[in-house]
Amino acid sequence: MKNVLLITQGFPYGESERGFLPTEYKMLSRHFHLTVLSFGEMEPLLYPVEENVDHRRYDWGGSLTPAGLLGQLRHREVRQDIWKAFQDGLSLFPKRAGRILAYSRRAEQITALLRNLIEEKQIQIVYTYWCVQATTAVLRLKKEFPELKVVCRFHGVDLYPEQTAENWEPLQPFVAEKSDILLFVSQLGKRFFLEMWGKQWEAKARVSYVGCRSLPSVKKADGETIQLVSCSALIPIKRVHRIIEGLAALPEGFSIHWHHFGNGELSSALEEMAAEQLADHSSVRYTFHGYVKNTQLPQLYQQIGAQLFITTSETEGLPVSMMEAYAMGMPVIATAVGGIPEMLQDGENGFLLSANPEAAEVAQAIVRYSTLDAAQRNRMSECALESWRKQFDAEANAEKLMELLGQL
Repeated sequence: MKNVLLITQGFPYGESERGFLPTEYKMLSRHFHLTVLSFGEMEPLLYPVEENVDHRRYDWGGSLTPAGLLGQLRHREVRQDIWKAFQDGLSLFPKRAGRILAYSRRAEQITALLRNLIEEKQIQIVYTYWCVQATTAVLRLKKEFPELKVVCRFHGVDLYPEQTAENWEPLQPFVAEKSDILLFVSQLGKRFFLEMWGKQWEAKARVSYVGCRSLPSVKKADGETIQLVSCSALIPIKRVHRIIEGLAALPEGFSIHWHHFGNGELSSALEEMAAEQLADHSSVRYTFHGYVKNTQLPQLYQQIGAQLFITTSETEGLPVSMMEAYAMGMPVIATAVGGIPEMLQDGENGFLLSANPEAAEVAQAIVRYSTLDAAQRNRMSECALESWRKQFDAEANAEKLMELLGQL
C-alpha cells in the first residue's frame, strides 16, 4: 500500500469540509497508509476517525514581517506571479502583490513541518484537498523529493479570482506546472482553469465530482400545499432574498410553505423582509429553522415532507445541498451559475432559472412544479435520484479517485 498524506482545511476537526470529505477520507484509509494534516488548533474533533490513520495538525509558524515578505522575491514563481498581477492592471496591484507575498511566506512557514512528515512517513503521494498555501509548500519540496507525487483539488474560492477581495488567486501557474494531477469539482472549473492558465495542462486536469452519501428518499407531503426547502448560509452571495421575492410574486391563493435551514449575517434582515413582503399572502407560510447540523437535515426533510428544493445563489461550484436533494429524490429549482447547469436539466430533474432571475421567473418555476400531476412529479423525483446515482454518489466517485491515485 502506498503512503498518502491528505492535507485539509480542518477535517476531521470543526465544521470544515463536513459536507463532502468524510466518504473520501474513509476510502483513502482503506486503500492507502493514510496520514491527515489539518489546519488549525482550536476546533474540536467532530467526526469519527479511523484508528489506522495518523492525524496531525498545523498552524502558521510565525508572524508576517516585512523582511519575511520581501524575502519571497527570491522565488521565481513569486516574481512571475507579481509580474502577471502588474500586467493585469494597476488599480488592485498593491493588494495583489501583498497577497502573493503573504501567501508565499505562509507556505514557507510550514515547509519544515511538511519535510519532516514526508520523511517520517515516507510519503509517496500528497493530496491537498484545496489549492492553498500548503500546496505551494509541498510543490516546492519536490526538488528534494523528486519521486513525490502531488494531487491538488480545486473547489471555488480557491479557483475563481472574483471570489477574493483582490480578484487574484496566487501562484496558480506554479501549481499547474508542478502538480501531477489537477482535480476539479466541475467541468466548468476545469475549463476556467485551462482557459486562464493554459491548455498545455489539459493532460493532468481531471474532473472529480465529490458527491454525497446515500440518503433515504423523502416521503412527499400530501395535500395541496407545496413544501419548499432551501439550505444555505444567510449571506449576500446566496441571494436568499430572491426566494422571498419569488414567493411574494406567486398567484393569489397559491398554497406553499417555505423552510430555510441555515443562518448568517443576514438572518435578521431576511426575516424582516419575509414578514414585510409576505404579510398579505395568507397562503404563503415560511419558517427560518436556523443552523442545523448536516447530519440532521435528512430527518428534518422527512418530517416536513419536502417536495422541492430551491437555491438562488449568485455563484456556486457544485453545491452539495443540491446533491443531497437529488439523493433524496427531490427536484431542484436553481440559478444557472457555476457548475449548476452540469447538474440540472430543465424539466427533467428540476427547473433551471437564469443566472440573475427576477421574482416572476422564480415564481413561475414554483408554479410549473405545482401544475405537474402525481405521475409527472414521481417521474421528476426519479430523474433527480438517477442524477445522484450517475454523477454524485460519493462512494462511487471516491472509488474512481482511489483508482486514479493508485496509478500514480
